[in-house]
Amino acid sequence: MKKILILLSFLCVLVPTYASSPGDMLYGKWKVVAILDSARMVSSSEAFAKQGIGQYLIITPKEIRFRKEIGLSPIFNKSKQDTFDYFYSVNGFRMDPTNLRLPEIVTEIMIDYENVISVYAIYIKNKNSIVFFWRGYFYKAIRSK
Repeated sequence: MKKILILLSFLCVLVPTYASSPGDMLYGKWKVVAILDSARMVSSSEAFAKQGIGQYLIITPKEIRFRKEIGLSPIFNKSKQDTFDYFYSVNGFRMDPTNLRLPEIVTEIMIDYENVISVYAIYIKNKNSIVFFWRGYFYKAIRSK
């Protein structure tokens, strides 16, 4: 009986650690529903960017897909940011984030890949809604079932 209690105690410590991986909250299929804003410099036309609406951002532990881009072996780096301070700063996008409608303190997930793709920043609005940055535009996406 004592061994079982020790084993259960050990598992209780491991499970929250594993579940807190930054990517865990993002895994799944996200439907793009809107363009919320753009950065000062963009790498594609607004007409091209609007074609992303209705498309899906698919996030798995092995890859991230959006449109024709596939990012391999994503590494998720999670941090908390004061939304206004961050977006106005040199490290941010030097822009007013009002149109993004993010919480005052936002969870930011920066993504590194084995290869190069244009989705590298995701902001968590809530468990079913995110904002992500792609080719100079900020897209709103909702979790798809």
